[in-house]
Amino acid sequence: MRTLSILLSILLPVTALAQEVPPPPAAAPVEEFRLPEPGEILPLRRGTAAPRDGLLIDAEDMLRISQEYDRMRYLLTRTAERDAETCEVRVEMERARIGACEERLRLRDELWTARQAELAALVAEAREQARHAAERGWYENPVLWFVVGVAVTAIVWVAASVR
Repeated sequence: MRTLSILLSILLPVTALAQEVPPPPAAAPVEEFRLPEPGEILPLRRGTAAPRDGLLIDAEDMLRISQEYDRMRYLLTRTAERDAETCEVRVEMERARIGACEERLRLRDELWTARQAELAALVAEAREQARHAAERGWYENPVLWFVVGVAVTAIVWVAASVR
Protein backbone atom coordinates (compact mmCIF):
# COMPACT_ATOMS: atom_id res chain seq x y z
CA MET A 1 0.00 0.00 0.00
CA ARG A 2 2.79 2.39 0.90
CA THR A 3 4.71 1.54 -2.26
CA LEU A 4 1.59 2.11 -4.34
CA SER A 5 1.01 5.53 -2.80
CA ILE A 6 4.64 6.50 -3.41
CA LEU A 7 4.42 5.26 -6.99
CA LEU A 8 1.21 7.20 -7.62
CA SER A 9 2.63 10.37 -6.08
CA ILE A 10 5.59 10.13 -8.45
CA LEU A 11 3.56 9.33 -11.55
CA LEU A 12 0.69 11.73 -11.03
CA PRO A 13 1.36 15.33 -12.01
CA VAL A 14 1.36 18.08 -9.49
CA THR A 15 -1.00 20.93 -10.30
CA ALA A 16 0.91 23.93 -11.57
CA LEU A 17 0.47 27.02 -9.54
CA ALA A 18 0.21 29.89 -11.96
CA GLN A 19 1.48 33.21 -10.82
CA GLU A 20 -0.96 36.03 -10.74
CA VAL A 21 -0.33 38.66 -13.37
CA PRO A 22 0.84 41.81 -11.61
CA PRO A 23 -1.11 44.97 -12.36
CA PRO A 24 0.55 47.26 -14.86
CA PRO A 25 2.80 49.83 -13.21
CA ALA A 26 1.30 53.23 -12.71
CA ALA A 27 2.39 55.42 -15.57
CA ALA A 28 4.50 58.33 -14.52
CA PRO A 29 2.92 61.61 -15.46
CA VAL A 30 4.30 62.53 -18.83
CA GLU A 31 4.63 66.15 -19.64
CA GLU A 32 3.29 66.66 -23.10
CA PHE A 33 5.88 68.16 -25.34
CA ARG A 34 4.61 71.07 -27.33
CA LEU A 35 6.42 73.12 -29.86
CA PRO A 36 6.27 76.79 -29.01
CA GLU A 37 4.02 78.74 -31.29
CA PRO A 38 5.81 81.36 -33.29
CA GLY A 39 5.23 84.86 -32.03
CA GLU A 40 3.47 87.60 -33.92
CA ILE A 41 4.95 88.14 -37.34
CA LEU A 42 4.99 91.74 -38.57
CA PRO A 43 5.79 92.44 -42.19
CA LEU A 44 8.30 95.30 -42.54
CA ARG A 45 9.31 97.19 -45.60
CA ARG A 46 12.89 97.96 -46.29
CA GLY A 47 13.99 101.10 -44.58
CA THR A 48 11.25 101.24 -41.95
CA ALA A 49 12.12 101.12 -38.26
CA ALA A 50 11.33 97.91 -36.37
CA PRO A 51 8.66 98.37 -33.65
CA ARG A 52 10.69 96.18 -31.20
CA ASP A 53 13.98 94.36 -30.83
CA GLY A 54 14.32 90.97 -32.51
CA LEU A 55 15.67 89.06 -35.48
CA LEU A 56 15.29 90.17 -39.01
CA ILE A 57 14.40 87.15 -41.16
CA ASP A 58 13.84 87.15 -44.87
CA ALA A 59 10.26 86.23 -45.96
CA GLU A 60 11.50 83.18 -47.86
CA ASP A 61 13.43 81.92 -44.81
CA MET A 62 10.41 82.60 -42.60
CA LEU A 63 8.22 80.55 -44.94
CA ARG A 64 10.75 77.69 -44.81
CA ILE A 65 10.89 77.90 -40.99
CA SER A 66 7.10 77.93 -40.79
CA GLN A 67 6.84 74.87 -43.05
CA GLU A 68 9.52 73.05 -41.04
CA TYR A 69 7.65 73.97 -37.85
CA ASP A 70 4.37 72.58 -39.21
CA ARG A 71 6.12 69.41 -40.41
CA MET A 72 7.78 68.86 -37.01
CA ARG A 73 4.49 69.42 -35.19
CA TYR A 74 2.79 66.90 -37.48
CA LEU A 75 5.60 64.34 -37.02
CA LEU A 76 5.56 64.79 -33.25
CA THR A 77 1.78 64.35 -33.08
CA ARG A 78 1.73 61.43 -35.50
CA THR A 79 4.65 59.67 -33.78
CA ALA A 80 2.95 59.94 -30.40
CA GLU A 81 -0.34 58.61 -31.84
CA ARG A 82 1.45 55.76 -33.63
CA ASP A 83 3.37 54.83 -30.48
CA ALA A 84 0.14 54.83 -28.46
CA GLU A 85 -1.55 52.60 -31.07
CA THR A 86 1.45 50.25 -31.12
CA CYS A 87 1.37 49.98 -27.33
CA GLU A 88 -2.36 49.26 -27.37
CA VAL A 89 -1.88 46.51 -29.95
CA ARG A 90 0.97 44.99 -27.93
CA VAL A 91 -1.13 45.07 -24.77
CA GLU A 92 -4.02 43.34 -26.58
CA MET A 93 -1.64 40.72 -27.97
CA GLU A 94 -0.22 40.09 -24.50
CA ARG A 95 -3.73 39.79 -23.05
CA ALA A 96 -4.63 37.29 -25.79
CA ARG A 97 -1.45 35.33 -25.10
CA ILE A 98 -2.17 35.27 -21.36
CA GLY A 99 -5.75 34.15 -22.07
CA ALA A 100 -4.47 31.36 -24.32
CA CYS A 101 -1.98 30.27 -21.65
CA GLU A 102 -4.70 30.24 -18.99
CA GLU A 103 -6.97 28.18 -21.28
CA ARG A 104 -4.12 25.78 -22.03
CA LEU A 105 -3.38 25.41 -18.33
CA ARG A 106 -7.08 24.80 -17.58
CA LEU A 107 -7.30 22.13 -20.31
CA ARG A 108 -4.11 20.48 -19.07
CA ASP A 109 -5.45 20.43 -15.52
CA GLU A 110 -8.71 18.89 -16.74
CA LEU A 111 -6.77 16.29 -18.72
CA TRP A 112 -4.61 15.31 -15.77
CA THR A 113 -7.61 15.29 -13.43
CA ALA A 114 -9.35 12.88 -15.81
CA ARG A 115 -6.16 10.82 -16.07
CA GLN A 116 -5.90 10.77 -12.28
CA ALA A 117 -9.49 9.53 -11.99
CA GLU A 118 -8.77 6.87 -14.62
CA LEU A 119 -5.68 5.69 -12.74
CA ALA A 120 -7.60 5.65 -9.45
CA ALA A 121 -10.24 3.45 -11.12
CA LEU A 122 -7.51 1.14 -12.44
CA VAL A 123 -5.92 0.92 -8.98
CA ALA A 124 -9.31 0.12 -7.40
CA GLU A 125 -9.89 -2.57 -10.04
CA ALA A 126 -6.42 -4.03 -9.42
CA ARG A 127 -7.09 -4.08 -5.68
CA GLU A 128 -10.38 -5.89 -6.26
CA GLN A 129 -8.66 -8.43 -8.49
CA ALA A 130 -5.90 -8.92 -5.92
CA ARG A 131 -8.45 -9.39 -3.14
CA HIS A 132 -10.38 -11.86 -5.27
CA ALA A 133 -7.17 -13.73 -6.13
CA ALA A 134 -6.21 -13.86 -2.46
CA GLU A 135 -9.47 -15.60 -1.52
CA ARG A 136 -9.13 -19.40 -1.61
CA GLY A 137 -11.75 -21.68 -2.99
CA TRP A 138 -12.87 -24.81 -1.07
CA TYR A 139 -10.68 -26.92 -3.31
CA GLU A 140 -7.57 -24.86 -2.39
CA ASN A 141 -7.83 -25.65 1.32
CA PRO A 142 -4.56 -27.35 2.45
CA VAL A 143 -6.31 -29.28 5.24
CA LEU A 144 -8.64 -30.87 2.67
CA TRP A 145 -5.74 -32.04 0.53
CA PHE A 146 -3.87 -33.32 3.58
CA VAL A 147 -6.88 -35.41 4.56
CA VAL A 148 -7.32 -36.63 0.97
CA GLY A 149 -3.62 -37.52 0.80
CA VAL A 150 -3.79 -39.45 4.09
CA ALA A 151 -6.93 -41.27 2.91
CA VAL A 152 -5.43 -42.20 -0.46
CA THR A 153 -2.23 -43.36 1.23
CA ALA A 154 -4.23 -45.45 3.71
CA ILE A 155 -6.30 -46.99 0.89
CA VAL A 156 -3.19 -47.77 -1.17
CA TRP A 157 -1.49 -49.24 1.92
CA VAL A 158 -4.52 -51.37 2.80
CA ALA A 159 -4.85 -52.50 -0.83
CA ALA A 160 -1.18 -53.38 -0.99
CA SER A 161 -1.25 -55.32 2.27
CA VAL A 162 -4.39 -57.33 1.31
CA ARG A 163 -2.81 -58.83 -1.75
